[in-house]
Parts: sequence; structure tokens; C-alpha cells
Amino acid sequence: MNSSVRDLPQIVDIYAIPEVYDVLHAPGTARDVSMCLSAARRFASGPAASAREWVEPACGSGRYVRALAGRGCDAVGVDLSEGMIEYARQRITGRARARGKTTFVTGDMCSLDRCVGRKKFDAALNLINSVRHLESDARLARHLESTAAALRPGGVYIVGVSTAMYGHETPTEDVWHATRGRMKVTQVIQYEPPTATRGPAARVEHAYSHITVQSPTGSREYVSRYKLRCYSRRQWLDAINQSPLRLAAVINESGKEIDIPELGYGIYVLRRPV
Repeated sequence: MNSSVRDLPQIVDIYAIPEVYDVLHAPGTARDVSMCLSAARRFASGPAASAREWVEPACGSGRYVRALAGRGCDAVGVDLSEGMIEYARQRITGRARARGKTTFVTGDMCSLDRCVGRKKFDAALNLINSVRHLESDARLARHLESTAAALRPGGVYIVGVSTAMYGHETPTEDVWHATRGRMKVTQVIQYEPPTATRGPAARVEHAYSHITVQSPTGSREYVSRYKLRCYSRRQWLDAINQSPLRLAAVINESGKEIDIPELGYGIYVLRRPV
């Protein structure tokens, strides 16, 4: 018996389903925010040393902004998706508002300073390879410049990036599980590293996502694919060196300082000079 069209997975960008995105990414949020707060207090200096005012480019559903506000910080989230920003605003709780101020703005992470106006921040965060959605070196350069312009002197930008070793990587797969109430979400992502060193396919990693959502109303499936820009260690460090920011440290997800990875994920603490 053939499956009906209704039984087939929907081809949907995960950004089009903010609640599912929020549930899926919620685990580890508190840990990540603790790590970022600790890093900012260690490495920020001068006018930004208090590390109390934060901005998050590509904030998605706003989970980090909400968590920062829950810790007594003022935080602004910026995202290009109006749907995500609207969802983020709806998720603000009274407790978060009482301890720290939250603001959400629709805007491009490559013009962060224009999105927030004249306001300056002690720190910015952008984890889990979000900057790799920028499709060119020029876009990354504009993003780093605009983020630096949004920081106070001595402020830090905490950004998580996986670096590549071209020709030495094989396809990989990640599986993520999360629950909220009676909703259960599972995501399987398969990553295909670059297969070419020149031309349009160079420095492009392909990601294929399959999400299953189970709830009392039934089961839904969503599939999507997207591309991530790749950086070798040298390419990534060159991008930093050509920006107004300077590398203060590289840490892991526990906040421990590590050597700059040749391959894999690192969290880079970039500082605006005082």
C-alpha cells in the first residue's frame, strides 16, 4: 500500500517551526550561558568588565537571551527571521523581565550595530556554528566589524566555530533528543564535508536534517537541507586577524582554555581592544 502525501515528511526549514526549534535546542542552555558569563568576566576589560549587557546575533528562538535575563543581565537578541523574533517575544516570562531586561529585534547579523542603534554592549555570544551560515568571507568580515562596533572597548564576542581539514574528513551524523511537557523531538543531522577544493562546491558542508515530533495529537516529520561555510584553522584565524577584534582565548564547552583546534569545535573569545 502506498503512503499518502499526508504521511510523507514535510520539507520545512527548521526556522519555520520556532517552537520545535526551541524545544530541540533547550538542553544545555543553562550550561552554555554559565560558560559565557564566566568567560566574559575573565576576559572582558575596561568599560565592559561588568559583563552585564549582552547582545546575541542570530538569536533564533531567544533561549540564550532569556537565560541571560534570568541571571540578571540585560540582553538583546537579533535575528533575520520575523517568525523567530515573534516567538522569542512570546516566550519571555515575567520572572526573566523582573531580573533583567530582554529586547528582540529583527535584523541582519551583518549589520548588528545598525540594528541596535547607538547602544553598546559588554559582551556578545554566537554559539553552535551560527556564523557559518554566512555564505562568504565578505559577509563574515562585515559581521565581525558590525559586532565589534556594537561592543564597548574591552568587550568580548564569544563565538563557537568548527574548523575543517579539507580532504581529511568523512561524513558524520549527529542525533539530538529533547522533550517539553508531552512533546518529544528527535533530530538526525547528516553532514557531508566539502568534496572539492575549487569552484562553487569548495568550502561548503552540506547538512541534511530529519526531525520527528511526537505529541498527544500525533507524530510529524520534517526534512530539510542547508549549507555551512567551511574554514580551516588558518582561514578562521585570518578572518579574526583582519577584523577589529583580537583573539583573547579559545575555550571548550566547560570553559577550560584549550589549544586552537586544527579540526573540530572551539569557542573563541574575541575582544575589542580598549
